[in-house]
Amino acid sequence: EVAGCGGMYKRGARAEHMNEHVELLAAENKALLERVAALESAMCTSGEWIVDGFSAKRQAERRIYSDEMVMSHEHVAHRYPFQLRMHPGGPNDDGAVGLYFAPRRGEHPHRLEWPMKKKVEVRIVNQ
Repeated sequence: EVAGCGGMYKRGARAEHMNEHVELLAAENKALLERVAALESAMCTSGEWIVDGFSAKRQAERRIYSDEMVMSHEHVAHRYPFQLRMHPGGPNDDGAVGLYFAPRRGEHPHRLEWPMKKKVEVRIVNQ
């Protein structure tokens, strides 16, 4: 007989008992991963991109690019860099403003999950 988990098990039953532990650990791991995903999706980053002289740029430029920004949280080790791209006259010059979110590679793209599975909310405010 072999000792383990506060009980004695015959050799044939030991593997079955260990499989039970593996299944319990897998279930706990899945629950923890789901909790981490829920916490990550609740994290938000806000930034602001002010386009000065928009009316003039709308007439003169087809595309305007923001500086590179990062989507992060103070407890997240790796950050998703991104850039906003605006078509002030619309992507087809139809007069509608087009605004696009563009993830960037950044310093350590191999440490990030691709494709990026983050929620992005963009607001356009006329000032």
